[in-house]
Amino acid sequence: MKKVLLLSGLMMLLAGPILAQSKRALGIRSGGGFGFGGELSYQHPFKSNRLEFGLGWAGRGDYNGFSLTGIYQFVKPLENKFNWYYGIGAGVGTFNRYRNQLVENNSVGRVGILGQIGVEYLFDVIPLQLSLDARPGAFIGYGAGIGVDVAVGARIYF
Repeated sequence: MKKVLLLSGLMMLLAGPILAQSKRALGIRSGGGFGFGGELSYQHPFKSNRLEFGLGWAGRGDYNGFSLTGIYQFVKPLENKFNWYYGIGAGVGTFNRYRNQLVENNSVGRVGILGQIGVEYLFDVIPLQLSLDARPGAFIGYGAGIGVDVAVGARIYF
């Protein structure tokens, strides 16, 4: 976990100077996280588009783990404070499988190419962004194949 936090912090530090300085957003995606669980989400503007970084986690059933994702999103206005967005990116994750605590306990991982499409609403009165999106992906490693996760998000923008 420490390695993922260090890696995500390093990615943001390296990417920061080349990105435009305007509104950023920080919050959560529930149902996301590289196909399961939840995700801490950070959006950083890049001209009229943005980069979204995610640190996902899971802890259910016979596995737990975490993931790191990065997606470049194209943001298009719809009407009033509604936007829609789409993008492409990649992710990596590691998971611990527990079939039986006494018999098997092993770590596995996966990498994938991700897409994303969604809609968001920006409130005027408070700096809140609500979103609904779908994130299809093609994975190799644990859970190899093609899948999609649907998530709702809530972020504070600043």
